[in-house]
Amino acid sequence: MSISFNEVPANVRVPGVYIEIDNSLANSAEDLQRVLIVGAKGSDGDTAENTVVLTVNPDAAAKRFGIDSQIHKMVTAFYEQNISLPIYAVSVLTNDVATALASTGADQYHHIVCAFNDETNVRALGDFLQARYHALQQIPGLAYIAKKATHSALVAYGELFNNPFISVMSVNGLGDAANNDLTEAQLASAWAGQIAGSLAIDPCRPLKTLPLNKVYSKAPIDWDYSERNLLLYSGIGTYNTNNAKQVFIERPITTYKENAAGTADDSYLDITVPATAMYFRQKQRSRILSKYPRSKLAKDGTKFAPGQAVVTPAIIKGELLALYRELELKAIVQDFDGYKDSLIVELDADNKSRINILDSPQFVNGMLIYAGKVQFRK
Repeated sequence: MSISFNEVPANVRVPGVYIEIDNSLANSAEDLQRVLIVGAKGSDGDTAENTVVLTVNPDAAAKRFGIDSQIHKMVTAFYEQNISLPIYAVSVLTNDVATALASTGADQYHHIVCAFNDETNVRALGDFLQARYHALQQIPGLAYIAKKATHSALVAYGELFNNPFISVMSVNGLGDAANNDLTEAQLASAWAGQIAGSLAIDPCRPLKTLPLNKVYSKAPIDWDYSERNLLLYSGIGTYNTNNAKQVFIERPITTYKENAAGTADDSYLDITVPATAMYFRQKQRSRILSKYPRSKLAKDGTKFAPGQAVVTPAIIKGELLALYRELELKAIVQDFDGYKDSLIVELDADNKSRINILDSPQFVNGMLIYAGKVQFRK
């Protein structure tokens, strides 16, 4: 018998028609990206600290964490930007973000909004995200915070951090339609609501011009080009305003600025880059785990019969190239020929049950800058 069956054994003698149903070739699902709000609860909240609960809308947040609590206001601000992503929340005890994050266990939260922006808690948040990005965990996420300060203080604040998974929103002076001040926690939630919603649809697409609903500038003078450009070199994201004082995302970057050698590094400049890397890795994992969950592993050139549950380096390479083509059609990656030429798939020299790959995807970038020179003629 050449076909590898999962359920029908070779020793059946009882007459009948036995047909397995196998869905391994049918998986085209997209992950449902989840949001985690990290803040403080009110005295009337009925949820214990360091306990993650589903909080689908502002009413649920008010019940679980207290009316007008910090978490209630954060969920409201996020919900005003995005109603499609499921929201979870956890309240922090004694300003200890690390313990609250530890309560998530192995559950993945793709977008984390943190109310606490002090140096200790932001570093704890960064360490948490760095560990989850690791190949042996692969439950990554991105985080969002906001910081209100003078321009010079924001520049100095940005230099405190160097993490590719955290986006800091700069805050000059922002409020609601009635010119009431919005807290940093509310603004981080609004910032995250627009960014997370867009990244969940397309991780490569630029985020500029996305509006922060119900957020208005209160600053007498908004930061000019030079000030915003310096913020963007300091790991701080920026926004624009119009004549009506409405607020629009300009460029949400990460705090990552230099590599381990201490040299300037822009590889993770835009928040779309780690988002795309996470998306690409998950697509590879899903493809291999879905199509080859119980496959045998053989050398190239092995003469096995069609229908056998076996893979070779050539088969895996073909699968990766097919996936790359699919992602190219979605404008997630580019340069198929370069990817194909550089792709290495080989059996491990020491572990014959292990296959190793080295690939170099080239992600599609956002068009953020248009530079032109008009040489007119008479």
